[in-house]
Amino acid sequence: MKPQNNTLKKLLLVCCIATIIACSKDDNPNNQTDEKLVETQSNINTDEYTNDKGELGISLNSRNLTRKGYTPYKAIITINEGEKSGEYEIDIDPDTNLAFLAFKNKNLSDTAKNELENGVSINVIINDALGTELAIYNSSKISFKPSPDETEVDNLAKPDIHPIILDSNADYYMQILNDDITSVRGAPSATLITSTSDLNTEIKIRAGSDLDYVNDTQQTIPFTKFRFEVVDSANNIFNIYNPNGNKKHYLYINSSNTLAVQSNANITKNGGNTDASDLENYKFKIQKTDIGKFVIIPVQSGSPLYAPIGSGNLKPSNTNASYFRILNFEIDWNIESIGTKFLNPILPASKTLAAYNTALKNCSSGSLSQLVGIKKSETRTDTYSWSESIQVSTTVEASLSTTISTTVEASVNCQFFGASNSVSASATAGISYAHSTTETRTESTEITTSKTIEIASEREITVPPGRGTSAADIYQVYENIKVPYVQTFRVRAKYENNTSLDGGEIMTQFNFNGFSGVVTEIGSDYIEVSLKGITLINQLIDTTTETRDIPNACS
Repeated sequence: MKPQNNTLKKLLLVCCIATIIACSKDDNPNNQTDEKLVETQSNINTDEYTNDKGELGISLNSRNLTRKGYTPYKAIITINEGEKSGEYEIDIDPDTNLAFLAFKNKNLSDTAKNELENGVSINVIINDALGTELAIYNSSKISFKPSPDETEVDNLAKPDIHPIILDSNADYYMQILNDDITSVRGAPSATLITSTSDLNTEIKIRAGSDLDYVNDTQQTIPFTKFRFEVVDSANNIFNIYNPNGNKKHYLYINSSNTLAVQSNANITKNGGNTDASDLENYKFKIQKTDIGKFVIIPVQSGSPLYAPIGSGNLKPSNTNASYFRILNFEIDWNIESIGTKFLNPILPASKTLAAYNTALKNCSSGSLSQLVGIKKSETRTDTYSWSESIQVSTTVEASLSTTISTTVEASVNCQFFGASNSVSASATAGISYAHSTTETRTESTEITTSKTIEIASEREITVPPGRGTSAADIYQVYENIKVPYVQTFRVRAKYENNTSLDGGEIMTQFNFNGFSGVVTEIGSDYIEVSLKGITLINQLIDTTTETRDIPNACS
């Protein structure tokens, strides 16, 4: 019996040892026997990436000075208070006519940053290249911010100095606009010139609803057209007459202080056409007061012509003025887009975000692989908005049916993950510019493009035994960026007889049509103009995919 007892004891001892060893292994959590990866703490953190701290700034717009014929060159900006107080000279961009004063946040103390964000007092002087003061602007409080709105700097006392060029051999139609120049109220009409007995025939106003420049050969076409003879080109002073064959029915201010027109009886009494160049009450100054707003001022009185609502006459007024436009409707227009110029924006601070971030450890004896990640995307939207427009009134069918194909481009210099970068944007639009003879609408354009950006994706990672691996999709983003741009165009035009308009005539017709852009060049038979706009980018994004080793994941 003893041999059997010894054998039994040995078996019991082996079982106890095996049980102890097994329990010891179960008590150690790092002794992973299952052939699978286990989640652990990632060693990738968004705080470790370098963000662009962005800028704070203001944007000064001197474009209206340029529109009136001046050349803003430099902005002298004085900050009157705070850590950044002092005088700053900023060049004005010659294309956009904008001046940016911006400070990088990384160079500002917390105090200075708060002062600028909360608002400071400033004074601005706009000078031309010779140092002549064009305009001043004062603000008791203006806030510096990323992508700031534009602050307009103008001088209302500065008149428009562009010459008004009208071909003395061309017919033009005068129209009277309503006060906000959104509709045609009517037109001065020389309908009474046919009288052979009345020596005091006044100009009447033909209602806008009765104007037909295509079919009405009895009233609108013969009696609302006029020609303009230059008396003093430097001051835009003209004699104005209604053409009737060889007869010139001149406009004048009569003894009742009312706008009148010579009748057939006047011409017969005078023995033919009058030499009106030296007659004060026959002289009229044409003056631009704002975009699309022109007044006609009898030189004799010095007060602009005005027709009250419901009145059939025009008289000089010391308190009110009617707005006129003087147009040739039989011009064939040719407008081509020739390029885009833009300014780098005042950027906001960027942010670093994780679209996906995980870590897996492998405490088995061999390498293990697993599919990780998610599919995730963001949409970048670029909106291009023109704040200025081209519009012309015409009866030429070719111009009425034409659109300008224009491509807008912009580029943003920024920083992603500590490295300089440049992100581009572009879009193509068709711009309509022509409308009928009694319309005054503004042709504005806005287009939007969108792009899907993948910020996270699925992929397979392999983790060596005894180690861990972090996997992350990291992206940096700038939000709500404004990029100012100008689109440039070259404009040519021809009269009905195929004669080309010179640059001055084209500019004048553009201005009478309410052109709200800027004439940048006047050539012999063309002009170049620019239209300003803003590109709003909802977000600029760059991504990086990170895979990082965790050396002692199982210890």
